[in-house]
Amino acid sequence: MATKNKLPLYVSPAGTAVYPWLNKPDFKFNSDGVYSVKMVFSKDKAKKLNDIIKPLMNGGKNNPLKPEKDDQGEPTGNYVASFSMYAHVKTKGGDEWDQKPALVDTVGNRVESLIGGGSKLQV
Repeated sequence: MATKNKLPLYVSPAGTAVYPWLNKPDFKFNSDGVYSVKMVFSKDKAKKLNDIIKPLMNGGKNNPLKPEKDDQGEPTGNYVASFSMYAHVKTKGGDEWDQKPALVDTVGNRVESLIGGGSKLQV
């Protein structure tokens, strides 16, 4: 019997949600649906997140963590990262399945309420 390798679990520091699509998928630009959230992190929290991201990039230069800019294009001192996952997955081998993010509170209880912009989250 073949054993599956378990992927490591990473959890981001707490950040502020911007335009979250976590309770239901967004189908506007993708017929398979996409769950997503843009997160804003303070400089110190961004460093902790970057310490997780950088080793996973295998030397890549396209770090998904970017400086946040205000309406005039000036840096705010915060950083932004986007997280997403497809609601419906189709593999080249023909397998298909549906998935959704597990929304839980700080003690692990399922959250059914709407997650809105400004919510404090960890991904």
